[in-house]
Amino acid sequence: VLVSDKIIRDMEVKGTTVWMATSGNGIVSYDFATGHSVAFGTAKGFPSDYINSLVYNDGKLWFSSNKGLYRLAPTDNTVSECRVPVMIPGSSFTPGAAVSIADGRTAWGTTRGVLVVSDDADNSNATGGRMFLNDIYLSGQSIRENPELFPNIPLDSITTLTLDYRHNKITYDILSTRTSS
Repeated sequence: VLVSDKIIRDMEVKGTTVWMATSGNGIVSYDFATGHSVAFGTAKGFPSDYINSLVYNDGKLWFSSNKGLYRLAPTDNTVSECRVPVMIPGSSFTPGAAVSIADGRTAWGTTRGVLVVSDDADNSNATGGRMFLNDIYLSGQSIRENPELFPNIPLDSITTLTLDYRHNKITYDILSTRTSS
């Protein structure tokens, strides 16, 4: 038995190898020509044992988990984390919802829509990121909802923020608008 008492969420066949995304065993590979199987999970350094989707693209097995998006190089079984474009806060990858696009990119279903990622999405070139200040909350209330604080002033033009003692909690909502150059 390759996978017992675990749900197989996605499968990918490449050559004689079947790659399975599981709910609890990480990724399981099975070579049906030799009968050899290997489980890749947290015990082998994987980020998670719960894999949502996987897709084979450009010699690598891409997979999504509850921890993010990763690539496995089947030649040496190394895993690298992929830097992805903007992920909407609160979104997660949808099980069994990934495809390889002919131009080399991959598309991933999320709870908030489709995320398209290029093959160079990795942490080796972490430059060029830009941030967008989406909102500021004072004591749980958006300053956008309180025009007395900053009437008709765009958030990105606020350079100084002075608070009195009543506003003892401040929260920023920041979005990344670009993650690669």
